[in-house]
Amino acid sequence: MTVEEERFTAAFKTFETQVAETTQCWLAASTMNEVAKRDPGTLEALNRAPTFWITVRVGLEYQAIISAGKIFGNRKANPHNIDSFFQVLRECYAAVFAPTALEARKRRGSANADEWLSDYMKNIYVPTIDDVNALHASMQPHRKTYETQWAQIRNQHVAHTDVIDPSARWEMFQKTRIPDFENLIDHLNQLQSAIWQLYHNGIRPELVPANYTLEALVAKPIRELRESRNDEHIIAETRRCMALLTQGVASVSIGV
Repeated sequence: MTVEEERFTAAFKTFETQVAETTQCWLAASTMNEVAKRDPGTLEALNRAPTFWITVRVGLEYQAIISAGKIFGNRKANPHNIDSFFQVLRECYAAVFAPTALEARKRRGSANADEWLSDYMKNIYVPTIDDVNALHASMQPHRKTYETQWAQIRNQHVAHTDVIDPSARWEMFQKTRIPDFENLIDHLNQLQSAIWQLYHNGIRPELVPANYTLEALVAKPIRELRESRNDEHIIAETRRCMALLTQGVASVSIGV
């Protein structure tokens, strides 16, 4: 592995971890709420220890806000933010995504590469600096979402305890829009997936929005949710946990 590839994989791993943490914390809390709305048995189970579950939900939401800050916060306070990642990408993309580099990765992962790799390499996409710049630019609306709606909450309420007048705190939270934050999360996952596919498979990076809602995924059979996706995986895990909790409370209620 070249020096450029080592730098890229380290930076990309950090970015993947940040995206997973933001996604999983936020959607675990949201799924708890949605399942409780849909299932009276789950709501009853949560209400057996409401303070605990409120603490869990709020803690998850706050951690998601902190994790988003690691990605979109200013670089001085967050040295491994999105700008840091794209700096590494700009400096290393030519070497990392060169056809010879992809071919070497494919050979390392296949015992019979000689049988198929030549044809495969005819259809790969080699990115340009314009592709890198376009991917970076696509994050700017979501950075604005973080900066205008969530950064103040992160800085003055979640990560630190500033003395704020109750009316000012209320106004601070009134600026937030949950759909905007969920769009931010969706876009982060799109970006992560696009870069992963480009690195491992030579597929042209395309950002494709999710064509579903949280409500739709909570209604979907768990077996149909994909383990490979951060969002669907945590929704499935949270639903399993809520089902076990509900079953356990029902068992206690009937004396089993």
